[in-house]
Amino acid sequence: MQLARRLRERHQITSSFVVADPDWQGGEVEGFYATKVDARSPQGFLDAVLRCEQHVQSKSVPLLLHFSPYGYQKRGYPLWLQRTLEGWQEHRPETLNIVFHELEVHSLRPWSSAFWVSPLQRNLISHISRLGRFQYTNAEFYRHDLEKWGSGRVSLIPNFSTIGEPSSNPPFAERRNDVIVFGRGAQRKANYKRGSDVLASLCRLIGAERIIDIGEPIPGDTTSDIEGFPIIRCGRLEADAVNQWMAKSVASFITYPVPLLPKSSVHAVSCAHGTIPFVFDNQKKELSCPGLVSGEDYIALSRGVVKPNLPPLDRLSATVYNNYQARNSWSAAESVAKYIFG
Repeated sequence: MQLARRLRERHQITSSFVVADPDWQGGEVEGFYATKVDARSPQGFLDAVLRCEQHVQSKSVPLLLHFSPYGYQKRGYPLWLQRTLEGWQEHRPETLNIVFHELEVHSLRPWSSAFWVSPLQRNLISHISRLGRFQYTNAEFYRHDLEKWGSGRVSLIPNFSTIGEPSSNPPFAERRNDVIVFGRGAQRKANYKRGSDVLASLCRLIGAERIIDIGEPIPGDTTSDIEGFPIIRCGRLEADAVNQWMAKSVASFITYPVPLLPKSSVHAVSCAHGTIPFVFDNQKKELSCPGLVSGEDYIALSRGVVKPNLPPLDRLSATVYNNYQARNSWSAAESVAKYIFG
């Protein structure tokens, strides 16, 4: 939605939306026309796009497909979508553009469906990635795989903050030494389960007063503190309230694979507010990330490292914020408008 807003505001490009969920009960959103597929099938998809074209009174409008395998099929193998897009190329040649938000999911557990579906996902994505006129993804890790699978050139556009991008932030001296833990329940649960000791070390490092937990309640988690640092549970908040907490806090904490940080909306929200993102990658595979600078765009934390080498926090906050401006939603809209509309 944020990308559509930017395209409309700066480039006078109005978007319409097709929702690939037959059970969706929404409608027009913020002045954007939206419809759904009546069935997850080639005909259902075509009918929905035709409704969009009729609404804007234009034929062969460019299509930007947001691809994430589990968004189109419960088990993450939307074969119907592959067949639909292959047919689409014949019906509307040179109009399909694709953004790959996620690729296949890896699992080492044979009792998990992801273990068996992953090779099928890879084959499906390989076929779909050959169909787009313009394609982009949000992480170099994904781009490497897509191009290896024969997609052709894939551009890189990192994820941006979808809940707020302030044009300026309050003076750093007005921030409290709080650490924000923000995101979906599963992500925050992973933060606490895999990295609570690292989070406590971070709190000691920066002299944190509190841990601010923002998001839907985690079932069964009633922990009131981590090693003496109190947890303030805010629950699910509206965007404006999240922005306020970010703007007045020094740091955020996330357990996340460092090479995939450009995909993380939580990381983007933190950077947009100059809230220093501290990242714990418990997989310990690679602590560098193409497109981001360690020590400027994030601070990688390791278990057992008591005191990483940090610049002054006020300077680090300013650097995080300033660097983000080159990958914010305005920058993303500029790239999409250039490559799709010329």
